[in-house]
Amino acid sequence: MLKRIFNNKEYRRKTIELFSLIFSFVFGIFNGTLSIISKSVWFLMLSIYYIALSVGRLGIYYYKKNKEQNRLSSIKLYRNSGLFLLVMNFAIGVAVLQIVFIERGFKYPGLFIYAVATYAFTKITLAIINISKTRGAENYTELSLRSMNLIDAGVSILALQTALLTEFSEPGANFRIANGLTGSAVFIFTLVFGIYMIIKAQKKIKKIKRIDKNGK
Repeated sequence: MLKRIFNNKEYRRKTIELFSLIFSFVFGIFNGTLSIISKSVWFLMLSIYYIALSVGRLGIYYYKKNKEQNRLSSIKLYRNSGLFLLVMNFAIGVAVLQIVFIERGFKYPGLFIYAVATYAFTKITLAIINISKTRGAENYTELSLRSMNLIDAGVSILALQTALLTEFSEPGANFRIANGLTGSAVFIFTLVFGIYMIIKAQKKIKKIKRIDKNGK
C-alpha cells in the first residue's frame, strides 16, 4: 500500500482525500462530545457542520465509484453540492449568532487547541492548493469535492480564530466583534459560493440540453 501511495499519483490523491474525510468526521464527533460536556451551541454547530460535510463528500465518493458518470450527471452533482452548501450555511449562521450574542464555550481543553490548529492549517493549505489546480477545469465531480473542501477550510479558519483568541488572550478580553466579523465573512462567502455553483451548473445544463436538442 505504501509503495502504491508513493508511486501512483492518482492513488495517493484518493488516499489523502479519504483520510481527510475520515479526519473531518472524527473531528465532528469530537466537537459533538465537547458540546455535550460544555453545553455549548457553538461546538454543536461545528459538529453538525463537519459531520454533514463529511457525509456530503462521502456521497461524492460513492458517486465517483459506483455510478456511471457522464457530463450532465456530474454537472447536476455540482449543482446539488451548491444547494447542499446553502442548506448547511444555516449552521454557520447559528454559529455566528452564538459568537455575537452568547460568546461562551469556545475553549478547547488541554493540548487539543494544537490539534485544532494543525487540522485547520492543513485543511486550509490543501484546499487552496486543490482548488487552484481545478481552476478552469471541466471535471465537475472533482470540482464538487474540492468546493466542499474549500468551505470546510473556511469554517476551520473561524473555529481556529475563536479557539486561539480564547486560549491566548487575557482573562476577560472580548473578541466578539473580531469573531463576529470573521464568522460573517465565512457565512457570506459560503452563500455567494453556493449560489455561484448553482448558477454555473444551471447554465451548463441548459447549454448541454440545447445542444442535444439541436443535434436531434
